[in-house]
Amino acid sequence: AVTLASPGTATPSFTAPASAGALTFQLTVTDNGGASHSDTITVTVNAIPVANAGADQNVSAGAAVSLAGSATDADGSIASYAWTQTSGPAVTLNDANSATATFTAPAGPATLAFALTVTDDRGATHVDSVVVTVTAIVIPPLQLAPSIGQQPNHPLALEHGSAMMMVAAAGSDLTYEWRRADGSVVKTGPEPFLLRTNLSTTQDGNCYYVVVSNDLGTATSEQGCLTVENIDWVLDPSDDPANADDRSYALGFGTALLNLTQTVTGPLTGNVGGMLGFPQQFGPAENCFMGTYGGTTIDGLPVTPGATLPLGHHTLSESWNDCYSDVDDTDPQNGAYLVEYDFPQVWGAGTLTIHVSEPYFNGTLQADIVTSGSGTTRSEQFEIAILEDFSIGDLNIANDQSIDVDRRYAPDGFRVDEAYVTFHAMMSAFDANGGAGTIGIRQGNFFHLRQHFDDGDSGEPEFSSTGTMTVSLGRYGLAALEPSGTQRGWGFRLLPDEECPADTCADLP
Repeated sequence: AVTLASPGTATPSFTAPASAGALTFQLTVTDNGGASHSDTITVTVNAIPVANAGADQNVSAGAAVSLAGSATDADGSIASYAWTQTSGPAVTLNDANSATATFTAPAGPATLAFALTVTDDRGATHVDSVVVTVTAIVIPPLQLAPSIGQQPNHPLALEHGSAMMMVAAAGSDLTYEWRRADGSVVKTGPEPFLLRTNLSTTQDGNCYYVVVSNDLGTATSEQGCLTVENIDWVLDPSDDPANADDRSYALGFGTALLNLTQTVTGPLTGNVGGMLGFPQQFGPAENCFMGTYGGTTIDGLPVTPGATLPLGHHTLSESWNDCYSDVDDTDPQNGAYLVEYDFPQVWGAGTLTIHVSEPYFNGTLQADIVTSGSGTTRSEQFEIAILEDFSIGDLNIANDQSIDVDRRYAPDGFRVDEAYVTFHAMMSAFDANGGAGTIGIRQGNFFHLRQHFDDGDSGEPEFSSTGTMTVSLGRYGLAALEPSGTQRGWGFRLLPDEECPADTCADLP
């Protein structure tokens, strides 16, 4: 039964019931004389079809996907099916006008939604939807047995300093077991380097090797041997400030900080080209005329010189032992570095860890690098951490110290236009008597370096700089240093000059 609206009129109305069936209605009319007549009408209610787009699906990227739909009609038949995509990356639907449609999932993760519309033989419709979640295919890393691409280097350091020995190996899930020459184990872990600290001359000639292993096998390296030289001078900071020891220590401190900065930031102020925001090339001046030069490896495998390095997380290494540049060279070169970088999207933007071993220059540096802008507004910011136990000559980093560099580029986007350098560093000094004190910056601890790209039209010098730092050892002021802009990059000029009067030299700020 249904309820008629306006039943006493010629045009009543009603709402069709939810179930299908036939409804009969009678209309009776009466005239003003009381005569009447009746007639009947039958209304057939059509059942709405029911669409079923199927259960939600989870599929892999690139998979062939079927959308298996169905429909029912209680009092008739289904006349048509129509699939449409309502959200997600567009795909091509095959057989979209049938109960089952197909498509190929996108190559990457995505969420797709589809609607199935069905129409019955009397024109009634119904819609149902389904969601397809696409997940990336996870490819397990290729399992490789260990192989050694770079043999351990032979570090050179002064007593009281540190020495860094490293190896480059390829393989998956590697463990490094460092051993003395007699086979006794010194260190075991995932690090491909061995750091020896607080060295004494009794360790001169000590040799080490490493056994690299994983579940697929082992690889044993050659030996790397330490050279530890004694310190044969005595520092007396109470001498006249023009004394050569004072000058040497002040310049040594400034040059140490400069070398650390340039090691991380790569190209020097004023240089053109190169891998911006990446360490300068270490290596011998020339590939060895005599000696062992291991070339360059990436993730422990040889890399072609000049090859484009990939983005992502990778390890770059180089090593050279007893290298001579020509037959008349009497000074062999030893050294190695291991650079772990993680540049996810932009080259030079991300994190950087450098393990370095050059003569009297050993330890680890870490940096966070942020780049911003492009073209005329390009800039880079470096936050460089100098880790404890880094040593340069007879200077050791006193606890963890840091350097900040903010450098900006010329309008061409490649040449460094200006750089602000701030040092937060103190270093322990040693002499023949042992600890000689701590060297630090007493005041004026920043440099501003500026290069002028005007083809000389303005008459300005090509390079200029401002800022100084006063270097002190304990309560003694050793010297004031300032940067000097030259085409060779950053440098330091000792203040006061050697030629200054003795009474001026004795009164450092």
